[in-house]
Amino acid sequence: MEKDPCLNCDCWDPDAEGCTMPETDRSFACPLYDNTLQAAVQRVSDAIKELADAILNAFREVAKKVFDCLKDFMNSIMHNCTDHPRWWHYYKHAKKWRTRKKYKHLLQRELIQKIRKAVDPNGG
Repeated sequence: MEKDPCLNCDCWDPDAEGCTMPETDRSFACPLYDNTLQAAVQRVSDAIKELADAILNAFREVAKKVFDCLKDFMNSIMHNCTDHPRWWHYYKHAKKWRTRKKYKHLLQRELIQKIRKAVDPNGG
């Protein structure tokens, strides 16, 4: 007599050469059942997760580069438009963060005033 590969679930028929359990029950009850649909869904799910991670990493790199470019652009505009070179020096080289922040905001306010004056010379 052939050994039951279905681990004693009483559905193995050696004459039929296979499991006689109905297809709907087999995925839940038979541990040897090759659930190809479930495996395919799992592979698709894994592929979607990998694709989402790759897109997110690429977007993160692009965002970082854009941020760096905008930061450099803003710094160069503030450096070239200031009437107070000492403020620029303090903004870049002050020891305390609080001092750097203070002079950064002073430079930004000065830049905004100059832009407003350039747009509306009479009202600025």
